[in-house]
Amino acid sequence: MKPETIILGGGPAGSSAAILLAQAGYPVTVIEKETFPRFHIGESLLPSANRSFCRLGVLEDIQAGGFLEKRGAEFTTPTRDKEVINQFSDGMRKDLTSAFQVERAKFDHLLLERARGAGAAIEQPARIHQVQSNEGGGWTVSYEKNGQSPQKTARYLIDASGRNRILGKHLKLPDESLPYPKRVAVFAHFRGFPRRPGERAGNIEITRLADGWIWMIPMAGDRTSIGWVSGLQSWKEGSGSPEERFEQTLAETPWLQERLANASRIGPVHMESDYSYSYQNFAGADYFLTGDAACFIDPIFSSGVAFALESGIAAADSIMNHSPQEKGIPLAAQKAYTRRFQKGLQTMRKLTDLFYSDAGYAILMNPKNPFGIVPAFNSVVAGEVRPPFRIRWRLWIILSLYRLNERYHFVPTPPLSPSPQ
Repeated sequence: MKPETIILGGGPAGSSAAILLAQAGYPVTVIEKETFPRFHIGESLLPSANRSFCRLGVLEDIQAGGFLEKRGAEFTTPTRDKEVINQFSDGMRKDLTSAFQVERAKFDHLLLERARGAGAAIEQPARIHQVQSNEGGGWTVSYEKNGQSPQKTARYLIDASGRNRILGKHLKLPDESLPYPKRVAVFAHFRGFPRRPGERAGNIEITRLADGWIWMIPMAGDRTSIGWVSGLQSWKEGSGSPEERFEQTLAETPWLQERLANASRIGPVHMESDYSYSYQNFAGADYFLTGDAACFIDPIFSSGVAFALESGIAAADSIMNHSPQEKGIPLAAQKAYTRRFQKGLQTMRKLTDLFYSDAGYAILMNPKNPFGIVPAFNSVVAGEVRPPFRIRWRLWIILSLYRLNERYHFVPTPPLSPSPQ
């Protein structure tokens, strides 16, 4: 008999694992605390996510879902005097040419319903009370649903609970020390925000400030996500509610205010803070950490959903690739799972360092193309986070230029407006 799996959370990581396990005939239960559809941040996907959609058999559903096509990422200075457009089709990987901008309420609901259709049991809305490791292996999860307090027992547990990190906190797993300052993100959705022309209409726009940045993510139905990321210390030095601070930021950014002249905010202002973290290991003999339950570095390069999908798929594969007679996932397989994703995360950390460093941002905003380094960079931005050698050595040149510019300042940093207080 195939072993049962409990999945904590029904977002992209949990749904992707549930789809594959259920399709293969494994008994699987997803416990999700919220009723879908519901609001969630993380609307901008990477082309690499399309690989996961193909594996899950949902690419046609995504294409038919009315989501806006994303062909690249655009970086602009606060004064708008410099603009760099990273088109995915200009990269070295010709299979990574476009992605989607998604309204997560609709997107996450689509994936979870596919898991249900594949045969996964969905407990929703259900609030988890306790996670307990059983003597001899396996897990028991106690939760509340419809006023009842059922328990569920399974051989494997997949934590897809996002920033709640239910299993990591329960097991007191060791954190990896990350060299990033604490940050705050404040964001909301708008209607009537003008788009870029032509094929650029679906591109994410990013503007760096002295201590943060602003994102603009166009979505279908004339909806745009606009957010402001600030250093936590700068945030503490200001005053007012998150909504007041957010509105002030928009008002103090002239070019943004111009584009907002005929736009209106829909829904509340949301806030996330202190979001950079990572566990040292992502798997054990009978559990896996996936997506944000394993780590989250920074939203700047939109890698969160791609990582969630890929890690959910990998967790399901690890369970399916091992005999039910085995006493859990072998140590080598646990290490391989962690190593695979930490390698990709290291690549994203290098890009994150590049963006937040003034010297690195100067290189980013003054692209030169010796040895074809720009197409290589475009491929990494498209989600090729474990690149082959032909891309890897070119990325090394870019990062070396950034380090040299830190020391010798041969490329001046574009003017950066101070983050609003």
